[in-house]
Amino acid sequence: NKVRYVDHPFWTVDTLFYTEVNEELVIPKYLYYLMSLLDLDSYNEGTTIPSLRTETLNRLEFGIPDLDYQEKVLSMLEPIDKKIKLNNEVNKNL
Repeated sequence: NKVRYVDHPFWTVDTLFYTEVNEELVIPKYLYYLMSLLDLDSYNEGTTIPSLRTETLNRLEFGIPDLDYQEKVLSMLEPIDKKIKLNNEVNKNL
């Protein structure tokens, strides 16, 4: 139950959900960050094997701010995200 951001074509498997975004309403990377804040494990419905259902995801609602606000948020988050990735790469080589 982890959110991932993929900005290129890919093949999905039966245990993966994906969404196509109306970019006139939301910037895909903003939606990624927003959904990353969710505790998706709390939506698990299986008893023996925890699982997340498509119907459950489809019922989730988000307050989406205007595109200008989304851009401002991304301008703060993306540099931090890049720094984290760089630090992780450096740590791999230590």
